[in-house]
Amino acid sequence: MKRSVWALAGRIIVVVGAATLAQTPPQTLADLVARAMESNPEIRLAMVRVDSARAEGRIARALPNPTLTAAPNAPYQYQASLPLDFGPQRGHRTGASRSGSRAAEFDLDDLRRQIAFEVRRAYYDLLLAQAQLEVAAGQRDFLRQVLAADSARVRAGDAPARNLIRSEIELARADAESNQAAAAVREDRLGLQALIGVAAPDSEFAVAGRLTDPRDTGFDALQSATGHDRPDLLASQRRRDQAAALRRLAGAATLPVPTLTLAYQPRGGFDRRDWWTVGQGNQLSFGLGLQLPLFYRNGGERDRASAGVVAATVAESRTRLAIRSEIAIAADQYRAASALVARYQGGLLAGADSALAQTRYAYTAGAASLLDLLDAIRTSVEVRLAYARAMHDYWIGGYALAAATGKDPAPQ
Repeated sequence: MKRSVWALAGRIIVVVGAATLAQTPPQTLADLVARAMESNPEIRLAMVRVDSARAEGRIARALPNPTLTAAPNAPYQYQASLPLDFGPQRGHRTGASRSGSRAAEFDLDDLRRQIAFEVRRAYYDLLLAQAQLEVAAGQRDFLRQVLAADSARVRAGDAPARNLIRSEIELARADAESNQAAAAVREDRLGLQALIGVAAPDSEFAVAGRLTDPRDTGFDALQSATGHDRPDLLASQRRRDQAAALRRLAGAATLPVPTLTLAYQPRGGFDRRDWWTVGQGNQLSFGLGLQLPLFYRNGGERDRASAGVVAATVAESRTRLAIRSEIAIAADQYRAASALVARYQGGLLAGADSALAQTRYAYTAGAASLLDLLDAIRTSVEVRLAYARAMHDYWIGGYALAAATGKDPAPQ
């Protein structure tokens, strides 16, 4: 009895889960990007690195703890020593950790910029795959109609039997292309879910949107952006500041940090004539310790820090040049894709559809051959697929330009 109850409960859970999944609305591009910002594993690791960098800052700002010692000598003494860490070393150390923390935060922002672009590219890859599946399915349905018409014409003796064989071959080819397009859609769905951090990917994952004609995307305004505030450039600048602070710290490390000592003798005081003794009975005595840089003056640390400054400066310059190159390349690709889309929308797409309709009518009337009809079908399919790829490249080019400049276009 218990086993049947648990089995029934399991079936209910499965049914409810399936109904919930079926009711999940298609995800928009904004939804996918927002979800990736929360669940992408690389972003989560970058957030951990930011927390680690902030912890390093706390370590750099921490004051040293006092040291307590007990000397069982004659007379018995208790001592407390405390390094006076209030000099320039503390300032340079905290400045370096602060710059490192800001660099880690900018690294996180830069990773978010890259992941957002990857999500957008995967989204439009999926839309392209869905458009290709739609074209393949349309071609298959059209060929089924042609095959049905040819079957009737062959039975009536109005067409040769080879037309029927050719139509069946073309339909089989269209079925294979449709199945391949469906597999590509499922693959792109799984890839997109892995990118946004879905724990249990679903091959029927649905997204909202189509490769349609964009209106006001804001991409054109990005062509004049310079990328001077891109996160990776800001991170390289903070690392240059960190390297400079570490070089100053290496130089200031030659200045000894004084250590204040307080000694207490419970049995018998110190010499009353010494001015550093205080307390009733002169049982307290102050002392001061210094570490003298006689044998080593941090030469290796200073050379290493100077090399770090040079490396950070070179890295910043290299990042700046890379940003200029990325913006130039992305702008060229966006303009080329935009021009190609305009050509297709300017008459190529409509012309291919019109030619197919005319050829189909002529074939039905017996004024065109089957080869003419099949050629018109292939031309229409090729134009539609090329138009879908052009629209895909347009969106990807626009978002690549946005990623290169470090700015988002107008929200869609």
